[in-house]
Parts: sequence; C-alpha cells; structure tokens
Amino acid sequence: MRSRLANCDERKEQHQPHCGPDYTKGFLPHRLIDIQSSTLEVVCRADILESLPTGDSVPYYAALSYCWGSLLDAANQLTLLTSCLKRERFIFSSHDVPAVVRDAVAVAQSLSLRYLWVDALCIVQDDLSDWETESSQMNQIYGCAYITICSLTASCNLSFLDPEILTTSIDFRSTINHEVRGQYAITYSYCVSLRSGAGILVDRLMENRWSRRGWTFQEALLSERFLCFEQYDVSFSCSDRVAYLSGHVGERPIETLRMMQVDIREPQESIWAVWYQLVLARYCDRIFTNCEDVLPAISGVARVFHKTFGANYVAGLWDTDLAVGLMWEVEANRHRGDLSGLLRSQQPTTLTDLLKALGSPPYVAPSWSWAGRQVWIDSPIVSYSQVWRDVHDECHMSASVTVAGYNPFGRLKDAWIDFSGTVVHIGPYTTIRPSGEFPGHYGMDLDKGGSVICRFDWYANTTVLRGRFKMALLGSFIEHPEADNDPDARVSDPRDQTRTAELDARERTAFGIILHKHPRSNDFLRVGVFFSMISRGGGVRYFSCYEAERLRII
Repeated sequence: MRSRLANCDERKEQHQPHCGPDYTKGFLPHRLIDIQSSTLEVVCRADILESLPTGDSVPYYAALSYCWGSLLDAANQLTLLTSCLKRERFIFSSHDVPAVVRDAVAVAQSLSLRYLWVDALCIVQDDLSDWETESSQMNQIYGCAYITICSLTASCNLSFLDPEILTTSIDFRSTINHEVRGQYAITYSYCVSLRSGAGILVDRLMENRWSRRGWTFQEALLSERFLCFEQYDVSFSCSDRVAYLSGHVGERPIETLRMMQVDIREPQESIWAVWYQLVLARYCDRIFTNCEDVLPAISGVARVFHKTFGANYVAGLWDTDLAVGLMWEVEANRHRGDLSGLLRSQQPTTLTDLLKALGSPPYVAPSWSWAGRQVWIDSPIVSYSQVWRDVHDECHMSASVTVAGYNPFGRLKDAWIDFSGTVVHIGPYTTIRPSGEFPGHYGMDLDKGGSVICRFDWYANTTVLRGRFKMALLGSFIEHPEADNDPDARVSDPRDQTRTAELDARERTAFGIILHKHPRSNDFLRVGVFFSMISRGGGVRYFSCYEAERLRII
C-alpha cells in the first residue's frame, strides 16, 4: 500500500493530476496528535508552526474516520475535555486510547506521518463553542489530510489491524472407524468475487455500521484519499482508482466532491440535482446519536457548495432553487434508525401525530426542511433535471434562518419562509382517494373543477381530509420525457419554438406544498406536496382564478 500511495504522490501509473489533496491551501487543523514517539500528545497548530524550520511547508497529517460504537463505548473512550486543556501538556500512551485509535496511530507511523487527527481527541467534547468551530471545518480537515484512515469496525474498541476472525466448527465421524470422531475448525479467509473491484468495495462499504453513521458521509465525500480497513481486506482509493491488498483494481466507487467536477457554468438545475442526489439518496437515512447533528454533519459539504456556487444555504436547501427544493416527500413505511439499530421513529400515522412531532423539542429544522424529519425522505427532484423542463417560479419566497452557534451551516435556532403567491383553501372535509398511477399518493378534487395529486407527510389512511389546509403554488414546468430518449425530439425549428412557447403557457404542470395552520399561531406548517396536471383538469392555468396571499411557513 505504501508503494501505491507513493505512485499517487508522484502521479505515476496513470494517476491523474487531481489525485491527492491540494497542499497549496496550507491548511492545518487547530489540534493534532503528535505520534512521533510512544508517548502521544495533543498539540496546537500554533505550536506546530512555530517549531517548523524557516521555509518549511505545513506538515502532512492523517485523519481517522470510524464509528464510536454504543453509548457505553463512546462514554468510556479517552476524549479531550476542558479539564485536559488546563494541564500544561495533554500526554497519554497508546494503551489509554481505544483499539481503533491505537491501530490508526500504528498505520500513520508506518506511513512516516508525525500527526494524526481524531475527532474525539482534537475537538473539546464538553465545549459547545469549540465543537461548533471545529465541526464547521470538516471540509478542510478531511479535504486537506494526506490520507484518511477508515475503519469499518462497529466500535472504537474493535481492532481493525487484528480483527476477530469468524470461525465455525463441523463435527465429523469416520465412516471406517466409528470410534474416530472430532471437529473441523473452518476459518473464513477470503472470497473472490466475479464483480469488479469498485463493485466489491461498494458492497462492503454499504453493508456495515460505518456506512450508516451520519458523520461518516461527509468524511468519505471530502477525503481525497482513503485507506479502508475491512475485516478481510485492505483497500486504497484515490480520485483515480481503488486497489486492494488482495489484488483487485478498479475505479473509485465513492466520488469526492472534486471528482464530481460540478461546473459553475452548468445550468443551475444540474448543479442542485447533484445536491439532491447526495442528500436525499445517500444521506437522509443515516443514523445519529443526536438528531441535532443532522445539519452539522453535512455542513462541510454545504460549505463547499456555497463557496463554489454562491447560493445561500437555508436549512438544507438553497435559496436560488427553493421552489423545487421544497418538493421532497416522506416515503411511507421507512424510517431512520437509532444508534442501536432499533426503530427511533417512523412516518406519523395521523395528522395529529405529525403536528405534535413538528412542535416537539429539540428543534432541528423547520417543517419545510427534510432535515427535521426522522423518517426516510424520497423525492422526484432527484431526477427532475432529466424530466422537468423550463421550471418557473410561480411565487415569491424569502427564507430566513437563525443559526444556534458559530457554524453558519450547522445547527439552527429558528427558520421561516415568507411566502407571497397563489393559495388555494382546502375545505375541512375534502374527499381524497388513493392514486393507482402514483403509489403512496392521493387524488383530490378541488372546487371549480380542478384536481391534484398529493403526497402527505403522514400516513393518510383515510378517505376524508380533516383540518385547516391550504395549497401554496410554488412553480410550474413542462414535462418532456421524449426529449431524454430522443435528442432529435428537441425543438430546433424557430417556428416550432414559437408554437412550443405558446403551448407552454397553457399546458404547464403546477406544483407546490400543502400547508396546515400552526395550532398555536397564525403561521403555517408544511405537511405535504402536490402536483396539478392539465390532463386531470389542473395545470398552472387552474390557479389563475385564485388570489395571492402572504403567509409565513415555519
């Protein structure tokens, strides 16, 4: 593995120029563990830089990505506390740290690295301000690391260099001499797969507790080089490829943000489609010990998007694409898990349960953000850039957020949207019916001959919708599925373009969110989404007969 890392450093054997971290940034974390000797010490960046010879660049360091384990395992591991900072030096031995950290020290030393970053020992765990500051820099901490060492073990107490090997025993008895009997001890060594190297790593990474932990999502996405220790193999992956100690070679299965090469010159819908794909398809089902960490644990990725594209980040969404971003959906009968793998919460079964959940502490995110729901999130917006054409905003929205700490992309204290646009009042006893065409959705007939397809944020196992509901029109689009399969189907003749524009104005599909009045204020909560199509007596023209309203969504 050292030779593969050296080849990556020197851009040999077809490694690309973008392989490895960007050392020109000159970044160094606030604290690192000095692992030069058998005695380990947490040292500050200022002391490291002061000790450097004149003209030397910042030293390389490794970062560790791992699972703390159960609440008991997490509580018993050595961590950096405010009391440790009162000492002149925070020194400890490798025997004081859990097995995963001890193994990471050994690996980093074998790579001739002097410094190692471990969250438990480099962030003051009982100082919220320090935690806020350090957790907001994850994009730099992992993005600038010489290499990220990843342990797929389920607990910090389980060694990845000396893993527990699965064995089984099979009784036998001789067919020649029945008095001869005993046991075979069978140990799993290695299994050769017919799949590609990348496919193997995807399977292994996705089938363990590490891949379900919330914080490890951005740790993998932000790391340029990954040294992953599995139970029976070791893999090294960079921006160019993945190679196994057992001999497999393939393309890296987990892209880094730099590999995605999302260009600011691309259409905005393509840029935000990448965000939706990351968040809704890969992140929203992750496990958190503390549900308030949902936004902080992706803040490093959000910071990169903000720096690259300039849009304002609002509770997991972006202000330049807010209408589409609000169209996430709650997927029925799926849920997030807690640390022990037990059910933590699932889709509310009644509207009353939903309203109660939205008002219960702790505050994580507003009702209109996917981040505040402890359920599985699904959404058509993951692929909207391939199906929706010419998306128009049909309202005006201004989103505001108040962060709870120092991280502008982290925990929230409050958030709201001031909405101005077309609103349709839904009667207190409106009939709904399951949609045969769209599973999990319901059809709803409106006054004046209109109809919509809805999906609610609770399990609406009823035929009558009871409550104080409104529908807020957010936007509209033209659906051109044939343009995806046949490039020649796209309009090219100017006369056809004129006819299409005239047709667009009349046959635009409308979309928006379903709101319910807050039980204790005049504000509104997001409780579902809707689509209204021309073929079902709706479309954007149906809403032209309703007046605009102003309201606040919290």
